[in-house]
Formats: sequence, structure tokens, C-alpha cells
Amino acid sequence: MESTHSIVVSVDDETHRRACIRAEELQLSLPELAAAALANAVEKVETSEDSLGHSTGADRRNLDHLIGEIRAAHPGFRASDNLPRDELYGRIDGDRT
Repeated sequence: MESTHSIVVSVDDETHRRACIRAEELQLSLPELAAAALANAVEKVETSEDSLGHSTGADRRNLDHLIGEIRAAHPGFRASDNLPRDELYGRIDGDRT
């Protein structure tokens, strides 16, 4: 059995609403939809990165374009706004319960 990992992501209400609708349309759970979207995004970035070593500025522009699309889809997102994991789960001094 393949191991899985949890990723905590915060999204605005509208993104959550639209994701729930899309997941229902595809008959997926919201975590399944999120995992598929993440896998797809990683594949696009890896494909762009793989070609960077063999090509010129065109591939770099494609990667920059992809990053721009991700940022446009999530305006106002800043990773620095995320809570540290321990704070998110209310853990104190390494208490993992």
C-alpha cells in the first residue's frame, strides 16, 4: 500500500465553494480533488523544469507564465501568512497528541 501524507491548505470561501461543486461534478471527495490538482500542478512544473536545462528562455517564460496563473488564481495568498504547524494544532512544546 502506498503511503500518503497530509497537507493543510487554507483557501477563501469562494474557492472552497467552487472546489466542492467541482468535486461533486467529478464524483470525488474534496481531498481527492485537491490531491489530483496538486499532482497535476507538480507535473506541469516538473515538465517545465526538465526542459529548462535543454532550452532557452522560452521554457523559462512558460514556467513564469504557469507561476503567474497560480498566483492569479489565488490573489492575496502569501505563504508567510500560514500558521506554523504546532500553532495550527494548538501544540505546546512538542506535544503531539
